[in-house]
Amino acid sequence: MRRLLLIALLLLLPSCRSPSPSSSSGGGGGEVIRPPGVEEALTAYPLPTLPPLPPMPTMAVVPRPTPISAPSIPTEFGIQIHGCGYDPVEALDLVAEAGFTWVKQQVRWRDMEPQPGVVDWSCIDRVVEEANLRGLKVLLSVTTSPEWARPDVKEHGSPWNPTWLAQFCATLADRYRGRVQAVEVFNEPNLEREWGPYMSPVEYGAMLEWSYYAVKQAAPEVMVISAALAPTEWNAWDVAVPDRDFLSALVSVGGVEWMDCVGVHFNHGTESPLIPGGQWEQMVRDYREITGGLRPLCLTEFGYAVPRGGGLPEGFGWAVENTVDERARWLADMWAWTAAHPGVVRLVIVWNLNYWSEDPGDVNALYAIWSPGGVGPAYDALRAANMEHGGR
Repeated sequence: MRRLLLIALLLLLPSCRSPSPSSSSGGGGGEVIRPPGVEEALTAYPLPTLPPLPPMPTMAVVPRPTPISAPSIPTEFGIQIHGCGYDPVEALDLVAEAGFTWVKQQVRWRDMEPQPGVVDWSCIDRVVEEANLRGLKVLLSVTTSPEWARPDVKEHGSPWNPTWLAQFCATLADRYRGRVQAVEVFNEPNLEREWGPYMSPVEYGAMLEWSYYAVKQAAPEVMVISAALAPTEWNAWDVAVPDRDFLSALVSVGGVEWMDCVGVHFNHGTESPLIPGGQWEQMVRDYREITGGLRPLCLTEFGYAVPRGGGLPEGFGWAVENTVDERARWLADMWAWTAAHPGVVRLVIVWNLNYWSEDPGDVNALYAIWSPGGVGPAYDALRAANMEHGGR
């Protein structure tokens, strides 16, 4: 029933997301104007079919998904690199030397497939190959749609048709089968700057469902992670949606069934995760309550912003008192927290190694623990944490 409801809602999406129909001069009906590139995309990416629907249950209540959180599975740790912005070899050497077992690389669909069906895999090929040579597991986080796939021409945004991203994820999973262990389906869909106008848990749920089945058909062993939400309390559906509200709505349309792990971002902290009842523990409680604890958490961005040169970009004033030394301690504290709470967090990805920039307005650089001058205190603290808690 949930899937039928979601498909029915999905059929309404083009009228919500695409340009308005234009009336013909004769007044006898209208012609829907599709975004540029849609016809080519439909040819390159024919609509996939969902697996057959199961028999209609006799009970009116839809059974809850089977829990897959298991205390016997230890938390694993990794870090995100900017493998397409810098030479990935140096970055991956640092990842391996620090004792991490995972590396995360963002896959910017927009940059890789400027035309439907024409994909440049060169950067991701190299990152995956070099990571495999170092014995690292790989998480690929797919985000931002090409212009031809979007209903507007903003730099970022979701696709006009969610099955196109699902097809891209399936192609990716098939290409790297046995070499990539996890795929994250999109990034922070509760933000307008990431999703585009009119953020919708229903639309994201459709994208997640299509992508989950597509990835599992191509590579059943790959862990599918739901898009981590931006931690925010801002409540304006044309700017941002509170992450807890968005997650609740996603779960209500069956979203837990289409993920192996719940994506989480904790990148707004001003204290250690070990603080009882603090920012991190409150987030864990909320997310576990919303999802019923049916899936473990995958912390795909765990980082602390630190001012550079005494300044911070607009909107980051909350981080003004964070210091480099505090960041080092607080990051390492997560190893102790997960050891004390087994089975809750499946994966922790530190945000980030080398998203360094001279641009004072680059918010990603606030979290980087590497610069052209070398690594900072956080790197040494993370290496020590991996050694103490059984990393590489």
